[in-house]
Amino acid sequence: MKNTIFFGNGLNLVSGSCPGWSDLLARISLTKTPVPPEIPYTMQYEAMILAEETGRYNRTAKGKSGSDGKESEIRAISEGAVKEKIAAEMKGMKSNPFYERLAKLGVENYITTNYDNTLRNTFEKIGCTYEREAGERVYSLRRCCRIKKNGKPLSAIWNMHGEIDAPRTVMLGLDHYCGSVGRLDAYIKKPFEFEGKTIDSLITRLKKGKLPAAVSWADLFFTTNVHMLGFGLDYSETDLWWILDKRRRMLRSYGPQIARNKIYFYGHLTADKEYMLAKFGVCYEKITLRNNDYQEQYTHIFSELEKRIPQRS
Repeated sequence: MKNTIFFGNGLNLVSGSCPGWSDLLARISLTKTPVPPEIPYTMQYEAMILAEETGRYNRTAKGKSGSDGKESEIRAISEGAVKEKIAAEMKGMKSNPFYERLAKLGVENYITTNYDNTLRNTFEKIGCTYEREAGERVYSLRRCCRIKKNGKPLSAIWNMHGEIDAPRTVMLGLDHYCGSVGRLDAYIKKPFEFEGKTIDSLITRLKKGKLPAAVSWADLFFTTNVHMLGFGLDYSETDLWWILDKRRRMLRSYGPQIARNKIYFYGHLTADKEYMLAKFGVCYEKITLRNNDYQEQYTHIFSELEKRIPQRS
């Protein structure tokens, strides 16, 4: 079975060029009143946005509720300004040797929650080109970047939480996360319009065993072995927890033929998250972070990863 790499912001921590969530929210905040740190990050963002009065009544006649992309036109101007600031903050990301090792792995798909283009830039440094597929204007069910080598397809990078090149797609708040989960649910259960034609729902395709190239990053959680690293699995990551739960429920309802793949998590989690991963059928490879030495931890993670996934020939 083919493999997919899922990675988060942890890889950027090795470079020391990336702010943590709390630091990022503090930098972009437009309000003088601090949000209590105990509040989940997605709700901290909402508290910050809803505290703003500058765009409170600034609504246009454009767009209709529920139409992808256009609902952003009726949001407060302050939210657009916040996302522009985030994009600016993320443009200075630096690569590191672990991104180079990531690019050398023999996989066709990478999924990332990161907004930056560090992996894409790493591929460019080794002579690759890319083409963006970004038909969505706000959500990122199908958002990806196709990597090519000598004009031939090599890999795809799926930015499931949006990208800095399109700031409106950057997913931060509860509203955006819940909207994304709604679209994921519809994609799994209902026929889907894609490139001018209607395709079966994901669950129908899985039942029939008709699985062409991935249309969405969601497909990969059912059709490939997924290797997760550089990610803390905060409970705010509603979409990710939801799809792990949905996959497990579908296995219970339809049997192992619905998803014969495996999902691995590499890193160190608290006991409660380790418990939940076990319930969702995720293989947990515990690799401890010692003395905040990310270099050591990721050296160990990649050693384990490369035992399962060979490098490109």
